[in-house]
Amino acid sequence: MRRWFYSGADRPEFDIRAARKRWEIRQNGYMWIWDEPGGDGGGSRGTGQEIDPEQLQAEVPRFGSWRVLADYLRLGDWDLADDLVLTEVSVEESEELPPGERPWHPPRPLKPQVLDEIFTQGTRHHIERMGEVSMVVERIGTQHLPSGKVAAADPGWLEYGVEPFTTTVPPGDYGLVVAWAQFTDDPAHRRIAAAKLVITGEPVADWELALRPGQDSRTLGEGEFFGFGVDSGIGCFVDAAVIEPVARVYEETDEDRLGNGPAIPEFTDPGTGSNLFAFPAGWGDGSYPTWIGRDRDGGVACLVADMLVVQQPTPM
Repeated sequence: MRRWFYSGADRPEFDIRAARKRWEIRQNGYMWIWDEPGGDGGGSRGTGQEIDPEQLQAEVPRFGSWRVLADYLRLGDWDLADDLVLTEVSVEESEELPPGERPWHPPRPLKPQVLDEIFTQGTRHHIERMGEVSMVVERIGTQHLPSGKVAAADPGWLEYGVEPFTTTVPPGDYGLVVAWAQFTDDPAHRRIAAAKLVITGEPVADWELALRPGQDSRTLGEGEFFGFGVDSGIGCFVDAAVIEPVARVYEETDEDRLGNGPAIPEFTDPGTGSNLFAFPAGWGDGSYPTWIGRDRDGGVACLVADMLVVQQPTPM
């Protein structure tokens, strides 16, 4: 939640130089309050306090019933009149609101883009400021998941532990497919656009963000996502039940096997048969979301680690 402070009536709404106060409410029972006296151009000071998250949840009110929302504003130290009046203005009556536009919308977290097309051999896209790419789809091998508790991670950091996603799959062996974005003006230049664990192969009817324990997608802001961190330029899928032995095999491997040439190396623990494939992570270090593809019956059809290479493309 944000509040702006304007020094005069001539200041534009949401002026980036206006003083702001911002509340970040987290599901773990903690709230941060940030004071930003200079807007985007100044520093900030934050204070934290414990809260009861249940007090900040309510049923969605019917349209036009704003009192429950006003009560939450009062919790944030807003000064509101005792009697609130809602004035409805039609598009025809308003000089400020062009047809088809809305003055506000709820935060829209990141959504997957053209994942089906990314995994279609030969499809072409134009990426802003990057040029034209064509998709090269390649089956890499078989991923062994003895417990079905899937995690996505930087393999170089597995020794420090990683939590699996809350959504599990049946234990078994699953195909791993990667989609390369090959640049038309430089065919030798290609990047991993996404890596997919094929669970059933059924058509995907809906995508959802893969979450770890304690994560709640309702807390995400505009364009945000929960992702797995990459610090070595490499990502992987791995079964959380066998992270320790697989991580040991990976750490003992010659670094020359990583990142050289088109091959994606496989690392297998001989004792458990568990493995991982170390694939290049898009543009390198960063944070990347994993999407769960569900079929029309709600079953898990696949998991996709999105390297955020093909973003806002123009299909060709």
